Amino acid sequence: RTTLALATTTTEAPQPAAPALPEGWKAVWDPLHQAYYFWETTTDFTTWSMSEVTDKAKQEEEKAEAKRKQEEVKWNKPCKTQEECLKIVDEYLSSQPRQGNLLLRTYGPGSLDGGDCGELCEMTEPC
Repeated sequence: RTTLALATTTTEAPQPAAPALPEGWKAVWDPLHQAYYFWETTTDFTTWSMSEVTDKAKQEEEKAEAKRKQEEVKWNKPCKTQEECLKIVDEYLSSQPRQGNLLLRTYGPGSLDGGDCGELCEMTEPC
């Protein structure tokens, strides 16, 4: 009596290139499902749906634009005297992020974009 053993092989499809994603998202290859899932690194949110990624990114862009417009309206005030103008500048500067040593943050997220703050800067590089 002869027993015939069949060898089975599975052929995995080559991993396709990851799709382009909005900032803050990473494509993670899942070998079991032979597909990418998408991870939003700042919130730890994951999804298999690329359309959910683009929808969420669009919502975030819309929120950022609304916030920018709100800030523009808040700080774009007319002033008639130098004192009024300086008061607006003081209010704006007092609302900006500060380091532990109370210096204004001059670069990085939510900053004034003024460049390096020198050796007194307590922020880690790159900011």
